[in-house]
Amino acid sequence: MMIKKLFCCPASIFSMVSIIGLLSCDEVNNNSDTQSPVIQISSPIINSTLSEPTLIQLDATDNDGIAMIEILIDGHRIGRLINSPWEYLWQVSFYADGEQHNVEAKAIDHSGNIGQSDIIKVFVPFVAQSAPKILSPDDQKFITNSNQVELIWSTFPGAVEYNIMVFSDINNSNVEYFLTTSDTVITINQTAEGRQFWKVQPKNSGIKYGAWSDIKSFYYGNTVNDIDGNTYLTTVINGQEWMAEDLRVSRYQNGDPITNAIANEEWNGIEIGAYSWYNNINDSTKGYGSLYNWVAMVDSRNIAPEGWHVPSDEEWQNMVDYLSGKSVAGGKIKEVGTEHWVHFNIGATNESGFTAIPGGYRKNDGTFRNRGSYGYYGTTTESTEQSSWYWKVQYDGRDLYRYNLDKQSGFSVRCLKD
Repeated sequence: MMIKKLFCCPASIFSMVSIIGLLSCDEVNNNSDTQSPVIQISSPIINSTLSEPTLIQLDATDNDGIAMIEILIDGHRIGRLINSPWEYLWQVSFYADGEQHNVEAKAIDHSGNIGQSDIIKVFVPFVAQSAPKILSPDDQKFITNSNQVELIWSTFPGAVEYNIMVFSDINNSNVEYFLTTSDTVITINQTAEGRQFWKVQPKNSGIKYGAWSDIKSFYYGNTVNDIDGNTYLTTVINGQEWMAEDLRVSRYQNGDPITNAIANEEWNGIEIGAYSWYNNINDSTKGYGSLYNWVAMVDSRNIAPEGWHVPSDEEWQNMVDYLSGKSVAGGKIKEVGTEHWVHFNIGATNESGFTAIPGGYRKNDGTFRNRGSYGYYGTTTESTEQSSWYWKVQYDGRDLYRYNLDKQSGFSVRCLKD
């Protein structure tokens, strides 16, 4: 059975964030405060048995004020708090393995000082399980070169049927599939571009429904190779196929090398196409790409893979308009979580599948700035004779910004299919 476009309750996915160090000197004033926050867990108490969703309650104080609290289970972050009361509803069902688990919390003040609570050990019995577990695909997985995906979830005790909901909006407002099956696996066809969300609900032999599972997501995409043999995931946004990873090629399409300008003196004032790695360290295995100057982006030999090109400012603007404008588009293209972000990553949903990361940029004097905080994406469009347009995502919000800088600056590049 398939039902299209049902009404359903809103749901949200919040990114889990952490602070690793202070902001760069360009972004925040220095602060001499070195006193760590004091944080304690008031509930649950040690050696509790938890069979239902449990409210973790915390007491935290600091002379500089609390900026954020992270909740950790067995050393892994499960959530964050940025406002009091310091309470977090823990869904214990996903820890229902009949074992002890460690509950702890970290408080971060506005100066970046970190305080840590004592560890509270609790017991979560098997009976605490209250929803199926989604098994496959992995959360935020790219489904490449296929318009079908196999959804798999765990068997739920007592369930005879399962409802499966697939939707293309993080707020549940665009339901693509609503299916009922007695199996724990189902194959669906692609109905929308970009990121897809899904969840499962069990039904017993009577008329009672269990809780919905956590929401997971996946993307439909393809792959493309550059002349160096690097493979990139792609995503479709408004009928246009974009790279979902930063470009890291070292040669033009005809095989000519792109100048790798390493020294600051070499980068400063260079008038030919050039690229570099951030801090001249090749860390492509960590997901980062290279930084390219404007001359390289517009070179007729083309730094993009065959059949692709570096987008213009207008092409970026078209994508932004489709994603509802600059005030929200940044969140819709930003990578979720904090794998590449050293500060907050607020408002990230990546519902487009673009997966923008904070690769920083290289100034025209050769120095490097803002890796981990900002992502700068270059275009082929001049703003003046000396400068070109670029687009910027930030750690602290969902806005997407459009600025111009000297053409000798080095930016990340996302290519667009012809």
